Amino acid sequence: MKKSERFIDEQVSSDEELGSVAVFFDHENIVLGTKRGKPRFDPAKVIQHLSERGDVVVRRAYSDWGRFDRDQRGYLEQGVEMVFMPSYGVGDKNRTDTAICVDAMDILRLQPDIDTYVIVSGDSDFGVVARRLRSNARRVVGISARDAASKILVSVCQEFIFYESLCGDSLSGYDLKSARSAIVNTLPTLTEEYGDTFQSSILKERLRRMNSSFSERNYGCQSFTSLLEKFPDLLKVWKGGRNQVTVLPMPGNGKNGRNRKRGSIDK
Repeated sequence: MKKSERFIDEQVSSDEELGSVAVFFDHENIVLGTKRGKPRFDPAKVIQHLSERGDVVVRRAYSDWGRFDRDQRGYLEQGVEMVFMPSYGVGDKNRTDTAICVDAMDILRLQPDIDTYVIVSGDSDFGVVARRLRSNARRVVGISARDAASKILVSVCQEFIFYESLCGDSLSGYDLKSARSAIVNTLPTLTEEYGDTFQSSILKERLRRMNSSFSERNYGCQSFTSLLEKFPDLLKVWKGGRNQVTVLPMPGNGKNGRNRKRGSIDK
């Protein structure tokens, strides 16, 4: 049964909207994740991206700042509160993780207006707090260098952003063939639910449910619309207001291709 546009508008949020945001930087994990790669971590990239999508109300970065004095300026210029976590021996490696988790739960209790929690780290230990936040109807976004991102944390977040994509860098393993495959696998279910024409944000939301790290930036595109326009044989893109897409007929599969086997790709 086709879902109504009213249902679509009320239940599917735009990718551009995060509402009120709390962001937590696990700086030592970030440094380890970006030490061998380029570019060097710049917190401004993260704050700028989040500010374009919401109001970044809480900004905190955690580290033994005596060891990272040259990294402090970047955080200070972005209005990030720097939480000093002194290290003592090798047995306190989880001190920052614990502090972030405690602070996140305090904010959940004391600031119920926060809609989205952003964890800038690839550490799998944050999977626990991410699940707890999601169970309290909060959106959880993870950000990390690709090589440092734990599969556990990626799977728990509703959205996971690779830091390299915020810098405009291309990511190996992401090409138009893989993007096409993901879209083709998703279209049959959407056409059954919404018909042949629906908002493009619905398609992106469904793709992200299947893979929280899905992003048009991974494929070198600045917008989701520009990515969809690379597949004119699959979709007709309608711009203006709420962008929509129409699923085009597939050769040999009837009027709209709904009988096409899921996962198949036209050669």
